[in-house]
Amino acid sequence: MTKKSSAEEINSDAGKSKHSEEMLHAPAVSSVKNNKFLLLSIATILVAIVLALTAPSKPRFTEFLTKRIFSRIDRSEPGSDPLFGSFAQGMTNLFLDSAVEEQNFLVFKIFTLNMHVMRAFNKDLPDVEFIGLAGQFIPLNSEAIERMEGSGKANDEHQ
Repeated sequence: MTKKSSAEEINSDAGKSKHSEEMLHAPAVSSVKNNKFLLLSIATILVAIVLALTAPSKPRFTEFLTKRIFSRIDRSEPGSDPLFGSFAQGMTNLFLDSAVEEQNFLVFKIFTLNMHVMRAFNKDLPDVEFIGLAGQFIPLNSEAIERMEGSGKANDEHQ
């Protein structure tokens, strides 16, 4: 066995010390990355829960559509009969209950208004789709909505 000189021992100890510092620092960096990942995961889960809890229901969607339809009717015929309005609203609700299809994707819903009954009057009407997200309704196919609303305008002009 050879005896190490004091210079070799110092260099050897410095190398060990440097290596020990790196070993102590490595878990800290890993811990920070793990904490960021954990915080991001928790935030994502919380956002998903909030979106799932605020996804609108089918009755709320039919209410939204009814209001949208009747706001158009109220503007086009200011002196309409209230009894007729109640009857028309009831018929609209019956139609919408059977014509609305709902797909639930947990954090949002897709509502499809099947226009099969209305195609008897206008064969070119496509189905209308909305995303229900965070209590709001966002149209997916705005051109279909424009055509649906436009068909009412065209019929009003011909009368």
